[in-house]
Amino acid sequence: MNLKINKKRKDSFFNNNIIQSFILLNSLILFYPLINSIHIFPLTNLLFISIYSIIFLFIQIFILYLFSNKIKLYIGAILLIFNFYIFYLSVSHVSSLQSKLILFILLFLFFINQIFKKSHFLFIFIFFIFIFKVVDLFFLLNPINQKNDSFSLQNRDYPTRNIYFIGLDAMIGNRFYFNHFSRDSNIVLNKMIHLGFFPLDTYSSGSETLETYASLFQFEQNVSSFYWRRLFNGTYEPRIYKYLDQLGYKINFFYKDDYFGVDNHKIFNFYPSEYSFIQFCNYVEKKWGCFFCSIKDYFNKIPVSFDDFTFFKKNVIFLRKSKIVTFHHIWFPGHAPNNNLDFRQIITYKKKYVLKQKELSNLMSEITSHILLNDKNPIIVFFGDHGTLLYKSNNYARDSQTKFLDSHSIQVYVYPSEIGKQLDFNILKKSPFLLFKNIIDKAR
Repeated sequence: MNLKINKKRKDSFFNNNIIQSFILLNSLILFYPLINSIHIFPLTNLLFISIYSIIFLFIQIFILYLFSNKIKLYIGAILLIFNFYIFYLSVSHVSSLQSKLILFILLFLFFINQIFKKSHFLFIFIFFIFIFKVVDLFFLLNPINQKNDSFSLQNRDYPTRNIYFIGLDAMIGNRFYFNHFSRDSNIVLNKMIHLGFFPLDTYSSGSETLETYASLFQFEQNVSSFYWRRLFNGTYEPRIYKYLDQLGYKINFFYKDDYFGVDNHKIFNFYPSEYSFIQFCNYVEKKWGCFFCSIKDYFNKIPVSFDDFTFFKKNVIFLRKSKIVTFHHIWFPGHAPNNNLDFRQIITYKKKYVLKQKELSNLMSEITSHILLNDKNPIIVFFGDHGTLLYKSNNYARDSQTKFLDSHSIQVYVYPSEIGKQLDFNILKKSPFLLFKNIIDKAR
């Protein structure tokens, strides 16, 4: 008798329509960010996240099983929203509107399946989505089409100078700073001119860090977000890597963590090389304030974080027999939080931004001194990656020009000043994605 009851309970568990649709839709939530992370983050990280996610999902399924079908339906819907927020939004690049649409479709499928109770149709639907995504990924993983590339090397004048490109997060143009932040003399501007830099108040090629770098690396505007990190780590060879290789340059790319992706052994020196902290886990820990992935420390091969200058000194390379181009990004002074700031929060951010200028000035001065100590004839470029994004999600900037400058106004400093003076300012205004190429051409 007990055997029959247990068998009935077991059958109801596996055949429950709510649990079936819950499993299918959650597999879709987990599948997309993981497959989109191929060739970006270490395989060990992806495997760990997959195992952790599956265990987490099984716990949720067991919780669902404890309740009646009526309660189970609503708890399942809440857990779907929770999983979508944690497992999908944390590692997927989608807009606010796209995320709302995707979540609506997931909940619609979940509830509509309870009405018609046809989980096998839902399974077929999701199976075809998986197949479509795998096929789509196969084509995307082919190299970017670069036929009729107009950026190939025109002559064989090889470089005589090393180049150091150092990005600074949200280092805005001097005019926008003067008009919206402080009417006082700009400490950074004065310091850099004194050090022999030429200042350029210009625009970025994107409103996000990865977008701007991808455009600068590919020499074009509006590079698909799918390629952003894959361009940095060499999964795809961006135009700038090919161009530098033709010129005989070595490439040094480093950042404190795996934000830009991890090495695929295509770059002379790429840091982090193979293992880094699990970005997914760190995001969740920061977002939820819980010790979500303690085991991540097992995979973490990056040493204790250094201050920005110490980290730069540790990773910058000076070669005697070869020429090298260094790319490095510093998360300072930093843009506004990506949320809807009220007027008081905007004022607070502006005050903090102004106070950071002295620290920024000292940091750039230290980096410059260290380079000049080890390289007697360098080209050094400090550049902002985008604007402060103060008005991204609110209506305090009513005119379109202010909104554009808020997201795209940047300052560029070029050393020595003679190189900066040779740049065509009008071209950079119209085609800001050509900044790196124009600098490289001046090194020959």
